Amino acid sequence: MPPVEAFKPLGWISITVTWLAVSFLIYKFRGHKSMSISRHAAAHKQSFVMMGIIESIVLPLFFLFVLKWFTPTFHLPALFTICVAFAAVGLLIAAWVPDVGGKKGFIHELMAYGAALLFIPAAAVLCVSPNISTVARIVVAISLAYEITSWSLFVASQKARARYLYLQIGYSILFHGSVLIAAYVR
Repeated sequence: MPPVEAFKPLGWISITVTWLAVSFLIYKFRGHKSMSISRHAAAHKQSFVMMGIIESIVLPLFFLFVLKWFTPTFHLPALFTICVAFAAVGLLIAAWVPDVGGKKGFIHELMAYGAALLFIPAAAVLCVSPNISTVARIVVAISLAYEITSWSLFVASQKARARYLYLQIGYSILFHGSVLIAAYVR
């Protein structure tokens, strides 16, 4: 399937809107550094609804960017698109199931952590792709190393969990940045 150029801007648009919303959320509804982005959103009904609506818009836009432009442009294997598709669905479910503990918290964490884990094979596919620039592959390799390290720290260290927000923000920004650099740096 040839890439459709009209979908190319959806990548940076969806990522920019996501991070503007997350920045606003963290600034407006201050929590602490051990709280995830989701816990910040779940702390108030207005922030929860705001993030649910925004994610309902940006996740499909990001997936369309991946499906219609990014994957065909760089001749990526289906594994990349599948990882992004399942991650997007998981994040969308997590956006509408608040991280409040109990059954809802379990479903939220299953979807959110499952989605985040899918960034690792997606980044690995990008890292070995001969069709993206060397600069992009270096950035993706750094992102992949961070993803693996942050998961290991989160699982093994209470100290790391105390700074969960920072780990999560770094994790997500590096993945998004990797995709954007791959898309725009040739």
